[in-house]
Amino acid sequence: MRFLALLLLAPILAVLGWMYLHYARSRPRSIAQRRIDAAALWVATLGAVAVCMVAYDAVSLPGIEHATGLRASGAIWRQVFPPLCGYGVFTGVLFAALGLRRWRS
Repeated sequence: MRFLALLLLAPILAVLGWMYLHYARSRPRSIAQRRIDAAALWVATLGAVAVCMVAYDAVSLPGIEHATGLRASGAIWRQVFPPLCGYGVFTGVLFAALGLRRWRS
């Protein structure tokens, strides 16, 4: 079930990565800038996957409530929280790369 969180994260990462590359191709680039763009996408992807795996293990399942005998929210947070964290890391790295791109030009 650990990789279901990555499966939920993959489509949005593909769309955001494509948008970043599309924006980068519309601007003048040198070979160094192409390498920075490729490195930014690799760092963003690897960071998102790593954070997603760590966040999956960090989510603690809620205990049983005493009054009802039911779980408070269930195990769904193990599938919701890690993709949110991975998405945040991915977009943060790409925004930093865009800032670096503007600063260098």
